[in-house]
Amino acid sequence: MFNSIWEQLSGQIADRWAVSNLLPALLFWLLGFGLWIGQIGWGPFENYVLGLSTFSRAALFILVLGFAVVSAAVAARLETWLLRLLEGEWPGWWGPLTRWRVERHRRSAAQRLERWQVLQARLEQLTPDERRLHARLERRLRHTPVDPADHMPTLLGNVLRAGERRPLVKYGLDAVICWPRLWLLLPEGPRSELTEARADLNTAVRVWLWVFASLVWSIWAWWLPLVILPSLVFIYAQWMLPVAARYGDLIEAAFDVYRRDLYAALGWPRPTTPAEEHALGRQLTAYLWRGSDARSPTFHWPG
Repeated sequence: MFNSIWEQLSGQIADRWAVSNLLPALLFWLLGFGLWIGQIGWGPFENYVLGLSTFSRAALFILVLGFAVVSAAVAARLETWLLRLLEGEWPGWWGPLTRWRVERHRRSAAQRLERWQVLQARLEQLTPDERRLHARLERRLRHTPVDPADHMPTLLGNVLRAGERRPLVKYGLDAVICWPRLWLLLPEGPRSELTEARADLNTAVRVWLWVFASLVWSIWAWWLPLVILPSLVFIYAQWMLPVAARYGDLIEAAFDVYRRDLYAALGWPRPTTPAEEHALGRQLTAYLWRGSDARSPTFHWPG
């Protein structure tokens, strides 16, 4: 989501490439090398290396490093595809699984909403345990799309979709359409925060990919899946979901604080009430998406 915007920002985070891209690749290949050495023993490998000339050793080192760099670059190209897959943007032939997962999330969301409403109705009388439950339900509902039609088949997809749809629910502004324009108006500070949040999400996806790929080394270590599979769950639940929630919160905050600048830059009348804002926001979204030849509203250009 918003991938085209973030592709344009690659230059701003290029200095992180060696750590966030190359390091996971090197660790992946070092793991495979270590397990392979465990099978054949260190002696044969040492004898082979010692038998090489100085030039051949240098060439071998450069070849290995180059292979790691190329594999890191290939993995980086797969990040967008993997993120979409983890969000739940699955191919059509996964239709039955997609529908089953979406329906399951809808039922769970409806149950959480019902429980939250019961607790909310007597908020002042809640016990400490009920208050903690109320807070947990509120956090989960915040990161769940309001409209059941927007539900995705995965938790990550629902967290990102909820952040994407909140500006529409609150202000009538569709983030997918309005975001490229709003981005151009953001000061450097918020831009840096958003870029950092998106980079953190990309890093989590990248690490998840390399950990998943490490399953291939189970040909030399039968026990490796017992370590890898829990690690994948941990990365997804304790890293990927929190940074996705932060990213969605920052997008929402950008609309909260800077949507007035968007109205002004586009010459659109500024709303004066929440009800008026919702209607004008939807009109502005439609105008940006399709254009218009209507005689209203009247533009108010700055300056």
